[in-house]
Amino acid sequence: MFTKKPISIENDIFDFLGETDNEYLKSFDELANDKKGNVTLETEIFKNLCEMLVSKKGKVVDIGCGEGYILNGLTGYRVGVDSSKLRLGCLDNDIIKVRANVENLPFQDEYFDTAICTDVFEHVENEKMLADELYRILTPKGILCLAVPWKQDLSVYELPEFKKRWKSYICRHRRSVNRDMIVKNFKKFRIQNETMIITAARFMKYTPYSIKFMQFIKK
Repeated sequence: MFTKKPISIENDIFDFLGETDNEYLKSFDELANDKKGNVTLETEIFKNLCEMLVSKKGKVVDIGCGEGYILNGLTGYRVGVDSSKLRLGCLDNDIIKVRANVENLPFQDEYFDTAICTDVFEHVENEKMLADELYRILTPKGILCLAVPWKQDLSVYELPEFKKRWKSYICRHRRSVNRDMIVKNFKKFRIQNETMIITAARFMKYTPYSIKFMQFIKK
């Protein structure tokens, strides 16, 4: 499965990051600590969609799995990837836990039948590297389940009332995702299904946005 040896294996976590000075990656541990146990409404919806779309057969990987709310609800061969040890520690015991940078995954080419990547694409430093890695690790005709905020107004982060109420993280949303960005980064995939999730928007106090959930097939 792996293309290199992990730096360490501790508490069943294959750690490919070790000690890091990367403030961006470290900020995910800060976020994990602050948001521990917090399951959003959109994550509940992602879980239901993945339970319908992901086959019980084959190898499944959740890239940026968080505390495993989606992955824990699936069965079979499962791998969870996150940069936070705290979050990986919440995964079910029979899930393979991998601490790694999602833009540089330690997996063999064409190893997984399904990849799940929800609430990740908008956070990463280099979205093209993530998209290329998702393509690389999937088998031919493999399935990708992707969820992204759609046409979000990022100016919300600069609003005084937002700054007063919410903590700012280095790993916060870095890009507003639209159709052009999806076509540019996922041109090696074919869109199988897509749906706009608007339920959570009504609970957003500042500049609400919808979530686009997309199912891709690797060409």
